[in-house]
Amino acid sequence: MDDALIKRIRELNSGIDIRPACAEDAKAFTELMNKQYRRKKREEYFYWQFMNPSIPTRLFVAYENDLFVG
Repeated sequence: MDDALIKRIRELNSGIDIRPACAEDAKAFTELMNKQYRRKKREEYFYWQFMNPSIPTRLFVAYENDLFVG
């Protein structure tokens, strides 16, 4: 994703920090997924799906202050 698009996303969501996901987001990501979906995931799923996929993928996360919101 190019820097201009990331900048625009941040302008539209000024109170929310949006950034590329990293391994440290695994716990918060899986907790949110498990609240939303019946099929429960573990942190290993996050690593497999987004940190080490066979086809490169990008995942962005959103935090409002220290709260994971998406």
